[in-house]
Order: sequence, then C-alpha cells, then structure tokens
Amino acid sequence: MSVIHSIAHQWDKAEFAHQLERYIASNRDAMRLFIGATGCQTVCHLIAAMGELPPKSEEGNFNITLPLLLNVLLQRFLLLYVKEVQHQSLTQAEQLIVSLTELIAQQASQQSEVDAEVQSKSHIILSAMEKLVKQRTQLRRQHSNMGRC
Repeated sequence: MSVIHSIAHQWDKAEFAHQLERYIASNRDAMRLFIGATGCQTVCHLIAAMGELPPKSEEGNFNITLPLLLNVLLQRFLLLYVKEVQHQSLTQAEQLIVSLTELIAQQASQQSEVDAEVQSKSHIILSAMEKLVKQRTQLRRQHSNMGRC
C-alpha cells in the first residue's frame, strides 16, 4: 500500500510542477531567467520536490495563484537562504529558485490589490535578499583580497 501512496505522491508532485510551469510561462519577466542551461521545467520540478505541496482543489487542480505561489516559493527560499549562508554555494537550479522568488516578490509588492499577507511575505523575501546580496558582496571582497598582501 505504501508503494501506491508513494507513486501517487510523486504523480502529484509532477502535476504540481507542470501546473507551476504553465503559470510561470505566462510571466514574461520570469521566463527571462531561464535562458541558461537549466530550464523552467527543471526548476519547477525542483520546487515541487523541495517541500510540501499545497492542497488540491475539489477539481483536482492546484489552482496556482500569486498568494499560493509566493507561499510555496517562500518555503523553498528559506531553505536555500540557509543553505547559501552556511555553505556559500547553490546549484544553478537552486539559484534560479532564489532569483524567481525575488522576482515574484518584487512583482507582488508592486501590485496594489494584493492582501496584507502577500505584502508581508514579499517584504520578508526582499529583506532577506538584501542581506544575502550584502553577504555575497562581502564574500567576494574577501576572496579577491586573499591574494593581496
């Protein structure tokens, strides 16, 4: 029985990744992130694999909306934030998730009709990104100064 549940769960993750990919494909700015070696499909599957899936609707879809997407991305972003702070490295796909999360948070913060929860999550993401950028800059300076006396 557990094998059937595992297969069903993997199917749900694949379905979520597919619906997420369709949602992201409608965002022209987001699609500009995927011009490198790692494509949108790969990133969407990684997002689905990294954490718990949102609940399905009664129709069996995930009904991806901006609040749902921001919630999912925030969860993944926090994991990757900790990973980068502790290990100073992310894979290309992980870096794309961070970039996508920042972009979606920026877009959400610019919309006037979003609710307070979306604004709050956007603020959390953008504040954390500012700190991450400062840390990256500091690490680059340290590495570039290592060879100098």
